[in-house]
Amino acid sequence: MQIEISGHHVEITPALSDIIHKKIAQLAHKWPKDLHVRVVLSVDKHSRHTAEARVHVSHTELHASAETHDMYESINDLIKKLDTQILKLKES
Repeated sequence: MQIEISGHHVEITPALSDIIHKKIAQLAHKWPKDLHVRVVLSVDKHSRHTAEARVHVSHTELHASAETHDMYESINDLIKKLDTQILKLKES
């Protein structure tokens, strides 16, 4: 499993990195193949915190994003969306 994390107008702190790695690892247990995940966190001038992710798995690319006023909440929403997409992909 590869995880790339980058930030746009936000510093990627160890706490943010740890929570992302932990949540992605939970997703990886549902999908036994190698995952390549790219996460981009950003904050705009109106205090909107956005978390976006692209997941490459089994010749398929999944994309999800979430936007709230709290980065941790955005990350949680993002993971929920990715989890739903991975479950749908497994069922098909």
